Amino acid sequence: MRAARLGFVALLVTLAIACGGGPTSTKYTQTWTKNYSATTCTDWNTSMNEHQKFVMAADFLLTFQKGDQADVAIPADTLINNFKADISTVCAGNTGFPPDQEKVGSIATLVYGQGGATYKP
Repeated sequence: MRAARLGFVALLVTLAIACGGGPTSTKYTQTWTKNYSATTCTDWNTSMNEHQKFVMAADFLLTFQKGDQADVAIPADTLINNFKADISTVCAGNTGFPPDQEKVGSIATLVYGQGGATYKP
């Protein structure tokens, strides 16, 4: 009976942490309030801070990787930062579209697709 109670308490503690009852990291907390699908290169270049770009890059990269391998873990910071830098490079260059019309999601898709094995899980 005591072992069952301890197991139940351990389950409750685990659930509390998983549901936000424990300490949380802000590393992946997005503070950019505009919808990703509406975010443009102009937003990326002039309005977003480095943390917002990092989190957006992480979100895109993990989503793409999960499309290739469902059980993939969150990519390493260095890979996320490289992906972010590649998005920045393309957004700063001439994409053929005005930066206020070029969507970051499209750029991220392009970077992931053209990155070969670089960004694949």
